[in-house]
This record gives sequence, structure tokens and C-alpha cells, in this order.
Amino acid sequence: MKFGDVSLINPKQVARIALGLGCIVGLATALRTTGEGPLAAAREDGRLLQLLSWSLIFPAMLAALGGIMGKAGVGSVSLLKSGIFNNGAHG
Repeated sequence: MKFGDVSLINPKQVARIALGLGCIVGLATALRTTGEGPLAAAREDGRLLQLLSWSLIFPAMLAALGGIMGKAGVGSVSLLKSGIFNNGAHG
């Protein structure tokens, strides 16, 4: 999408732009459906983030721990890495 000679949308970023627009449309639809204001959405967003924050961070923490253990050569993580992935064996 161009405005004169200036490109408004980078073709490599179309998915992110579509996701952002979808979020905005979804929020507007939810606010209109419930009749609440944007402040209620912000309050609920904060409440949900507090309730779910551990489950949002947990997979990243496990991945980091697995990477550290793999680099150190400790535990079954290193056995899986050296045994399965390098030999090309599939379950």
C-alpha cells in the first residue's frame, strides 16, 4: 500500500499488521457488544495477566533450562540431543 511515493505497509510485515488490525477490530466489537468502556478492558486485561502470567512464562523457562542442561551435557536432555537428533532416528 502506497501513499504517493511512500510505502505505508512493508510487504514483509503483512501478517503482523493483519494481526494488529484483527485485535483492534475484536476489541471494538467486544466493547460495543458488552457496552463497557476501554477502561474495563484494561482492568480485565491486567487481571487475566496476573492470573495467567506463570503459565505464559513457564514454557520459555523450560526451554531455557533445557538449553542450559543441553550445553552442560547433564541429564536426559543431552541423551535425547545426541542420541535421537544426531542419528536421525524417528520414534
